[in-house]
Amino acid sequence: MDVASGAESAPEPKPTAKVRLGRVTFKAVRAALILIAVVGAIGVLIYRSSPRVSVLISAGLWFAMDVYWSIAETKRHQTKSQESSESRRRHGLLTMTALLLLFVPIPGLTGQFVPDTLTTALVGLGIQIGFNLFYFYARFYLGKLWSGAITIMSGHELIQTGPYRFLRHPMYTGMLGMAAGTAIVSGQYHALLGVALFVVAYARKIRMEDRVLAAEFGEPFSIYRKRTAALIPWIL
Repeated sequence: MDVASGAESAPEPKPTAKVRLGRVTFKAVRAALILIAVVGAIGVLIYRSSPRVSVLISAGLWFAMDVYWSIAETKRHQTKSQESSESRRRHGLLTMTALLLLFVPIPGLTGQFVPDTLTTALVGLGIQIGFNLFYFYARFYLGKLWSGAITIMSGHELIQTGPYRFLRHPMYTGMLGMAAGTAIVSGQYHALLGVALFVVAYARKIRMEDRVLAAEFGEPFSIYRKRTAALIPWIL
C-alpha cells in the first residue's frame, strides 16, 4: 500500500539479540544472560568431568545436528497450520534437558552400566553415526515437507514410500537411536535418564503429530497408521 505524501513513516523496529539453544529461542538481555550462564555452566562441567575423547566426538555430532537444525529452520515454506510456539517450547526444553543428561555427570549416577572400554565406545559411536545417517535419509526423503514443528503445508502429501513405508516417524527413530548410542558411549546411568526423557519428549510429539495428520488426511491416514509402526517395524 502507498503512503500518503507528507506522512511520517513508522520507525523501523530495532534488531533484537537472540540466542537459540536446541529449539528454544531467547531474546534481548535475557538472551545474553542465558548464553553466559549456559556457556559457563557447560565449561565448568566439561572441566570437572574430564570427558573421554569418545564422549567429545559424540557431543560434536550432536552439536553439528543443532547447527543443521538452526539453519534448516530458517527455510520456511507456506503453511496451512503449525504447532503452537508454547508446544514447541515445551518440546525444546524436554529435548535440551535430555541432551544435557546424556553428557552431564550427576552425583550418584556416575556408575557404569556398560564396561568403560574402547570397544564399548566404538560400538556406541557406531550406533550413533548409523542412526544419524538414517535420520538424514528420512529427512531428505521427506524433502520440502520437513519442518521442525508439527506443520501442515500448502499442498501437503501423505508420504508412504521409502522409510515411511514401514515407519510413520523414522526421523524420531533416528533421534532416539542417536541418544541410545551416546548413552553407550557415556556408559553412565545419568545417560540412561537422558534417553528416557528423549522417549517421553517424542512419545508426546508422536501423539500430537498423529492427531494432526488424522485430521488432515482422514481415512487414508487411518489405513496407513494401521499398517505401519511409529518407530520400530512390527514392534512399536
